Amino acid sequence: MDNLIIFGSMTPALRARDILKNAGIHSKLVRTPSKPGKKNCGYSLAVDSNIDKAVSLIKEKRIPFSGTAAADHS
Repeated sequence: MDNLIIFGSMTPALRARDILKNAGIHSKLVRTPSKPGKKNCGYSLAVDSNIDKAVSLIKEKRIPFSGTAAADHS
């Protein structure tokens, strides 16, 4: 199970991914899972650990994000 940090578009997600990488936190860019019957155009970063530190770094750099969620990609 991954923790997702949800973004409204790809640009802030990519900026956040680079910041996390520089801090030694592995993340993977994924499409945000959509709700049944609803199209979604957002992107998320899947983070397998250090979610609190990751969110803190993203907030510190003032990168806008929509929230977090747990997701199972198996």
